[in-house]
Amino acid sequence: MKKTILYSILILFISIAGNAQKNNELAGAWEMTYQLFTTADTTVERTEFLHPSIKVLSTGYFSYCAESGRGHTGKYYYDGKTYTEVVKYGYNAEMVGQTNDFKSKLEDGEWHISGTIILNEREVKLAEKWKRID
Repeated sequence: MKKTILYSILILFISIAGNAQKNNELAGAWEMTYQLFTTADTTVERTEFLHPSIKVLSTGYFSYCAESGRGHTGKYYYDGKTYTEVVKYGYNAEMVGQTNDFKSKLEDGEWHISGTIILNEREVKLAEKWKRID
């Protein structure tokens, strides 16, 4: 019985450590270099930005801000394939409390994410590329 409990605790710690290790792959500062923004009636593709966007990630928290003054922050989770943001504070009250899952891939110094968020009561599909800047 004691061995079973000990093994269960050990597996839990290994799982937590593995998740922290994956989060460390993303830890740092990132600048958006590409965005594809799609709603039911609009598609916007950007490769040049009038207002640069930066995302800073620690081991479990993120902060996103754009020169335009828009931004949001909260916790994130990353398992190597899925990046999940849980928004705690944001410029748009509708985003606060949202949990957004994104497919995620690190490749050649770029971070690619894609997924769906709700913005202004509309479903928005996003595809983004980020370049590590720190």
